[in-house]
Amino acid sequence: MKKSSGVHFENIAHAAYLIDQEFDYDNNFSIGIEKDIRNQYGDAFYAAFSECFSNCWYEILGEAIMGFDFAEVFSMAVRHAAKTASVDLTDTGDWDGEEMEG
Repeated sequence: MKKSSGVHFENIAHAAYLIDQEFDYDNNFSIGIEKDIRNQYGDAFYAAFSECFSNCWYEILGEAIMGFDFAEVFSMAVRHAAKTASVDLTDTGDWDGEEMEG
């Protein structure tokens, strides 16, 4: 089994759990031309746009992920990565979404 940075996966479910713990659920957005927009149209314009857009964006994201089984998808992705990269991880089934010890 490959290790890096002190991360050790016991099995597929444990790997899914640890990755979930470090996943960025903030789903932040950024605009590559923010500085240009601020320079051309001012901070007030950008702040108003950003507030309006982010409110809509997070509402859309919230609706899209309701009922989404993160545990199942993390497990599936870990299983795929292990197979693709020839990393030997025991497959004890999908992570059930419950707390595990680190």
